[in-house]
Amino acid sequence: MARRAGLAVLVVMLAACTPPHAAYSILIDGPAFALARQGQSVQLSANARYADGTTEDVTSRVIWSSSPATVAIVSAAGLVTAVDNGTAEVSATFGMAVAKQAITVDLSYDQGWAYLGAVYAGTSTDTGVQEIAVDPRDTRILYVAANTGLYVSRDRGATWTRLFANQGSGPQSVTLAHDPLNPDRIAYGVGSAIYLSTDQGLTLQPARTFPDSVRSVLFSRLDNRTMFVGTQGPGNFGVFKSVDAGATWESHAFGYPLSGISQFIPWDIAEDPVDGTLYVPTEIHDHPQPYHPPAFRSTDRGMTWLDMTGILPWHGVKIRVRPDTRDVFFLTEGSGVYRSTNQGVSWTRHGNGSFALDLEIDPNNVNRFFGGESFFQTRKGGALLSNDGALTFIAYGLEGRTCGGLTVSADSVFLYAA
Repeated sequence: MARRAGLAVLVVMLAACTPPHAAYSILIDGPAFALARQGQSVQLSANARYADGTTEDVTSRVIWSSSPATVAIVSAAGLVTAVDNGTAEVSATFGMAVAKQAITVDLSYDQGWAYLGAVYAGTSTDTGVQEIAVDPRDTRILYVAANTGLYVSRDRGATWTRLFANQGSGPQSVTLAHDPLNPDRIAYGVGSAIYLSTDQGLTLQPARTFPDSVRSVLFSRLDNRTMFVGTQGPGNFGVFKSVDAGATWESHAFGYPLSGISQFIPWDIAEDPVDGTLYVPTEIHDHPQPYHPPAFRSTDRGMTWLDMTGILPWHGVKIRVRPDTRDVFFLTEGSGVYRSTNQGVSWTRHGNGSFALDLEIDPNNVNRFFGGESFFQTRKGGALLSNDGALTFIAYGLEGRTCGGLTVSADSVFLYAA
């Protein structure tokens, strides 16, 4: 992805006699003149230079235009937004002075992806999308957990309705789960509360406020009344379990000693589809040294927990159980994928994957895995694809963006990325 920082193009138009306060020239500047995804924007600035050598920021006073607008559009304030592949010429006119700048839009690495747009068109709040769920009976129905609330679309992302607005001024950590046995039911976790919908997101009702913050939610595949919630907080309550569809809850701590202010962060809960063995990767929030965060499994449906860390070198962010072999895949945050063939008794490093955010299995092709990477420091972001059981991963588009919340539709036609 080509980027140029701090570059500028100067075009001078001179009159025979330049008035002392008329602009002598205009300079267009910006952090980049190449855009690499549909909807991506870059803010340009315009500076006037006068005959007496003084300069002035006139970004808000110039007349901005772009051509062709089918490639990129520019607002009256100089914000350029990518529309389609090609090169657009952006002009800034200030009196008799005109500057022009070429903007290149290259969407080649996003080929095959359709941009669904912003879920919530806020202007001052971080509206990052964290998780997506797709109704297994009707792939037009999407649920999205974002920093600002819970949203539902019934037209495959063309329009969105906010079902629940998060409280507070800043972004919040949220989680989302879809009941595989009752597609009408979803769970939304924000802060220390869980909310449930039993009517495909038409209404949402509070189910429970926990003493610590909610980090993960799981509906059991073995019966339609059992739920699990992983929490983080000073109480280190571990996992809460409900056997009556969320009406009542009991906590079951991990039983692993932590000292001081350390808190477990249970980022995920996974379930063996045959015997119901549960798996939880954890991070310790303050990373005490030496840092060797535990991973846990439960063979009694979450009542007690066993340390299954073994050789796992770092904290995990996702665990997935392959439904045909029941092999367990453990995604560390950037230290590789590990596999267990004996329900977490032992682990081996598996393949070349070293991404940091998400791991999903295609429900209709269990040899196909998808990964999500963060866009941070040397990490390039984007989606990843494996067709050989998570041994090798290749780039699958969306590079340059933090890519999590991966979801495969039940018919394996659509892959969604937050």
